[in-house]
Amino acid sequence: MYLKSLELFGFKSFAEKAELELSPGITAVIGPNGCGKSNLVDAVRWALGEQSVKSLRGNRMEEVIFSGSESRKALNFAEVSLNFAGASSFLNFDYDEVTITRRLFRNGESEYYINKSVCRLKDVTELFIDTGLGKDVYSVIGQGRVDEIINNRPDERREIFEEAAGILKYKIRKGEAKRRLDETRDNLVRVQDLIFELETQVEPLQSQAEVTRQYRELRRQIEAEERKLLTYHLTKSREQLNRVNKQLQDVNDTLASSAAEGGLHEKEVQELKNDFQEDQKRKKEQERKLSEVSRSLEQQENELKLLKEREGRYREQIEQNRQRVKQLEMLMEEMSAQNTRTKEELEEKKEALAELEKELEGLRLEMEELEKNDLPEEVEKQQQRIYQVGSKKEAALSTIGELKKRLERIESQKSNLQNEKKELQEKLESLQQSIKKLEVQKDSLAAELTGAEDMEKKKAEEKANLQ
Repeated sequence: MYLKSLELFGFKSFAEKAELELSPGITAVIGPNGCGKSNLVDAVRWALGEQSVKSLRGNRMEEVIFSGSESRKALNFAEVSLNFAGASSFLNFDYDEVTITRRLFRNGESEYYINKSVCRLKDVTELFIDTGLGKDVYSVIGQGRVDEIINNRPDERREIFEEAAGILKYKIRKGEAKRRLDETRDNLVRVQDLIFELETQVEPLQSQAEVTRQYRELRRQIEAEERKLLTYHLTKSREQLNRVNKQLQDVNDTLASSAAEGGLHEKEVQELKNDFQEDQKRKKEQERKLSEVSRSLEQQENELKLLKEREGRYREQIEQNRQRVKQLEMLMEEMSAQNTRTKEELEEKKEALAELEKELEGLRLEMEELEKNDLPEEVEKQQQRIYQVGSKKEAALSTIGELKKRLERIESQKSNLQNEKKELQEKLESLQQSIKKLEVQKDSLAAELTGAEDMEKKKAEEKANLQ
């Protein structure tokens, strides 16, 4: 048996589908470092069921799927197929060629196939056991594997010799049989525990069974006595039924004779029934009208209550507006007084300013006379007086400016207060008109309410007379 071909797609660096034909004899793959030679050995080991990621030179199993490059997108799965020839003489298989396929998806799902039929990893392992071909045997020796085999412990090296000698299969079967024997032994222990537990329950169950038998016997006797009792009651009931039937026949005969006599009064009874039905109809009609009046009365009372509440709110608003008008009138009077005082103060300041200007003009004339007479000391004194008078003039002008601004503010506030007073008066007039309308509605509802009460009293009297 030999490896005939190797097919790879999406495994590590094999982004495109690649197929290697291996003829009988020695086949060598050569190439520079990093071209993917070791990936071929990893592919063979992986297809035979290798589960160790470190043995495949990776950290995660998903790393065996082509992860993409600058010019190609990543793939979603990896697939490797090993095609063996001459398998019928070495394997317990009916065909001369056998193809082992393993497929891995990025979500972690893995699939195994033998000749394109889905199988388990265990099936692949058992197919190649004791053939020298497998994931952990000497048939696939990767880089650094020789040193590892030489430096292994004797018990680890022994597995390789057992595989080569063809006894590993029997050792595995022996271990499996021993494991099953251990499980059977454990099951027997549990069965013995169950038997022991059930044996301890046999005696209580026997006593319970005896009680059950006694209960069934007593229950059978009770049912027999109940049947006798029911038979007795049934006989008595039939005798009583015969007596009642006889009495009923007598009553029917009496009724037949009474019916002949009662035919004469049937017409009167029918007339009384008709009168009663008419009275009932009139009574229902009166009750309906009374209910309508009651609902109307309740609705009018609610409307009257709402009008009273609205009238109260309007009166409160009117009172508040009147108070506000009084406050505004007081403020306007205060503003007028303040305006008058400000105007008077402004006139006084203007008069003082005029006097200062006259004084300043006189001082300037005197200064010119002094300069003509060449009196430096008098000129300097006169300049100081002129400076003082100028300072007073500037102060007076500043005061006049402030008074004018204050006067403008007072006028603005006065105008705002007048506008607010006008709005409040208009609102007050509107509220008074609303109150008048509400009083009219109130009087109308009161009249309707009185009429409804009178009607209700009248209906109650009529009802009392009918009863």
